[in-house]
Amino acid sequence: MRRKKPGHNRTHFLHLSEHPATVNLDILRVGCKQLASWEPEPSCPYWRLFFNDSPGMILRHNGREHRLVANACYLISPGTTIGTAVEATIRRHFYTHFILREEKHCFKEMVFRAKTPSRLRLLVGRLADSPSPGSSLGRADTYTLTSVVTELLGQLPEGAVEPLSRDPGVTRVVECIRRDFHRELSNDTLAAIACLTRNAFVRKFSKLMDISPQRYLEKVRLEHATILLKYSAQSISAIATACGFADRYYFSTRFKRAFQISPARYRRTFWQV
Repeated sequence: MRRKKPGHNRTHFLHLSEHPATVNLDILRVGCKQLASWEPEPSCPYWRLFFNDSPGMILRHNGREHRLVANACYLISPGTTIGTAVEATIRRHFYTHFILREEKHCFKEMVFRAKTPSRLRLLVGRLADSPSPGSSLGRADTYTLTSVVTELLGQLPEGAVEPLSRDPGVTRVVECIRRDFHRELSNDTLAAIACLTRNAFVRKFSKLMDISPQRYLEKVRLEHATILLKYSAQSISAIATACGFADRYYFSTRFKRAFQISPARYRRTFWQV
């Protein structure tokens, strides 16, 4: 990737520099609370944003400890595995979980400290004073948070983002899987999108993505299922159908094999509706 000149706006890869309100962003959860102990999921298929008004929290990633500085923002990219510890009670722990539907890029695993926009400090103050600090945001605050997330993503270093694949045909297939994972997508269908024969496509995809096409499709389906189990009130059968699985039994079998926990137990443990 070509290096930009110093001072150049770094949001260019998201196409958001002029219209921050057009971010293709789904906010899954927002909250602001006092925190004395914490055991979140080690890895999640969505972005996590943390802001604390006091020190005392530790994030561990890849053998490194990140001691969260008061009044600083921390972004954790999807798929990043973290460990946590709380050494002192945090009076205001603000967090949001969100999905950035940027289908042409992926982000490396990271814990990134960003400069805190003043708008976020004001938003945290309003949430902390709200009678229901874990409730959904109003329209104005949703717009503010979307704008803040855009600004924070714009601070990411160039090396944090990379294309889905070096091959245009494989990139088209990955985009299709991410967008249409709920549909039946056979290797023949995906090979046609890549403009390759079935066998040539499977070999190329597996080599470039280090996973077979159907395993990648299942991975995307299961990741989406974790989000629905955690943030929706849909039944497990409905979630199985929405994620492209033939039935609840097959979905439960594949889910437990991937995460070593059943969908029902996962929901009981992490449900946040």
